[in-house]
Amino acid sequence: MPSIFDVFAVVTSSAVAEEWRMSEAESGRPESSQ
Repeated sequence: MPSIFDVFAVVTSSAVAEEWRMSEAESGRPESSQ
């Protein structure tokens, strides 16, 4: 069973990745358009 810290790390990293993708899209970089 994963600990609360493992779950928190996964949620945080996925949220950060989503934020990064959003800021990349806003900056007008067309390299990752999927």
